[in-house]
Amino acid sequence: MLLFLCATLATAPAAGASPYDHDTAVHASALGAVVLAAGAYRLWIAPDLPGGLSCEPLPGETRCNKNTLNRFDRGVVGNYSPDWLLASDLTLGVMIAGAATGVALDAYAAQTTTPGFDLVTDALVIGEATAAGLLVTHTLKIAIQRPRPTQYTEGTYVGSFEHRVSFPSGHATTAAALAAAYATTFTLRHPDSPWRWAVYASGTLMALATSYARIAGGFHFYSDIVAGLAIGATAGIAVPLLHSREDLEVTPLVTSGGGQLLITWRS
Repeated sequence: MLLFLCATLATAPAAGASPYDHDTAVHASALGAVVLAAGAYRLWIAPDLPGGLSCEPLPGETRCNKNTLNRFDRGVVGNYSPDWLLASDLTLGVMIAGAATGVALDAYAAQTTTPGFDLVTDALVIGEATAAGLLVTHTLKIAIQRPRPTQYTEGTYVGSFEHRVSFPSGHATTAAALAAAYATTFTLRHPDSPWRWAVYASGTLMALATSYARIAGGFHFYSDIVAGLAIGATAGIAVPLLHSREDLEVTPLVTSGGGQLLITWRS
């Protein structure tokens, strides 16, 4: 993917300054606070939350009853593979490295006097899009507390709180947000480049690969993945567009049949 990014940027028309307009110091501080809060939750709060089964197993059984699941998700029960779980982490890591490399190459290839500032500006917007998606996802995880497929599969560990928060998928959210935010950034920088569709396509494939690995690894149901991808893609497109230098106007309209929103985009 890194080679693909290099080739894409090399053939794309030179970009100008960052397409985003925001107070870098304020946004960097806000994103840093979110990252610190997330780290504190993972290190000090989550380990102390209760684990174990979060359902009532059938008499004589030690796992949740898979027949309570919908037919769409039931097929995941029985999946468990540490190798696939590792693959999901690796593909997500490649996506993070690819997005960072692409943003850096674009910033320093542009004909501006502030490539470092442009790099930070673009990276912050992509980071905020990912953080926004994860905020929604983790809020839903804690509110819903859906058991992971591991709670329905014999012989798997279910002792930590992580096995009680399956919906939506955090990996799918992160992958989709990264892919959409980077592709949107590339499109705003290179609005006439035919390569923008290739960037969207490659990011989508990587997000789907990450998501499939979570299913094959036995850590998520199909519906977890669908929800995570939808949340991530929405955040990955909406947050960059809201920060764009282009003017976005949202006008509420009242009609006889109800209400509407008129969205006007001026470049």
